[in-house]
Formats: sequence, structure tokens, C-alpha cells
Amino acid sequence: MMIVADPSEIETGEEAMIERIRDGLNRDALEGLLADGLTLSAFEVGDISMMAHGGEPVFKVDLMLRVESSLSVDLTLPPLYWDKEGLAFRSRCFWEGLKKGDGAL
Repeated sequence: MMIVADPSEIETGEEAMIERIRDGLNRDALEGLLADGLTLSAFEVGDISMMAHGGEPVFKVDLMLRVESSLSVDLTLPPLYWDKEGLAFRSRCFWEGLKKGDGAL
């Protein structure tokens, strides 16, 4: 026996599920997915679509997350080396090394 469903009913049901997902996203749960030290300052829900994963139907949710963090950079300068030229030189060396990816951090 085959049950035939009206395509408009299926679409209406999917749209209702998508709205439930969109409205039910929990900020605390999203923040729990972030790395330690990062704070979720805002999030937006993008596209929500239905797809298959492991042979099961799932909803794919595109999110835009805004996080706040700070970075401290120790230039390891001796106290007598804190003149403008010396600091500028060390800063350039540090950022050039970072761009090259040589593990300067």
C-alpha cells in the first residue's frame, strides 16, 4: 500500500519545522560549541535546508557567529630596548614571521 501526500502539505510541514529550528536555537548551546576563551556576542541564522546525512534526513543550518576575544603579543624585548625604532623593528619582524607561518607565536 502506498500513501500519497499532497506536495503542498509536505512543503508546509518543512517550512514549519524550519521556523521551529530558527526560533529554537539556543545562544548558550551555541556558545558551548566555541573554543575556550571565546564569547558569543551575536549570531544570525542564515539558510536552513533539508539534506541527508548517514542515510537520515537532517536539517543543515548556516550560521553567522560573531565572537569576542583578545590577543596578547609578547615581543620579548629587554626594558632598555623600548625605544620607537627598536619596537618598530621587532614588531615588523614579528608580523613578517607570522605571515610566513614560521611559528613566531
